[in-house]
Amino acid sequence: MPKASPGKTSRQYRIKTVVNSAPWVLFDEQEEQDNPLPPDPVHDSLTILAITITTIMLMAAKHSDIPKEHLRWALSYLECVKDEYGNAPPNVRGIMNNIKLLDDSVSTFFDEMGGENAPAEEAAAE
Repeated sequence: MPKASPGKTSRQYRIKTVVNSAPWVLFDEQEEQDNPLPPDPVHDSLTILAITITTIMLMAAKHSDIPKEHLRWALSYLECVKDEYGNAPPNVRGIMNNIKLLDDSVSTFFDEMGGENAPAEEAAAE
């Protein structure tokens, strides 16, 4: 990180300094297709969490054009949130019910795998 300049610096200068010193790497689509990155579970789970939080915020703001794919990701993520007894907390159940009220045709990824909570059932079997 570059040394700070003496005295006060503007916000714009600090942002520009950080952006210029950060190792930003830009990929083109062809390079990504030729060299696919290995899966990163932490990055993927944070992305899904971000989609879920964004979807919940849009629902709270009564936004009418929430993409169906976002509803599906949020519903799939929230189905994994369980307490120590394997039950969904009441607030999570309420959010899941609101998602189903917005679009009753939304299905989770677990429905495609053959069960409502396939990962939870697999973990209980171990």
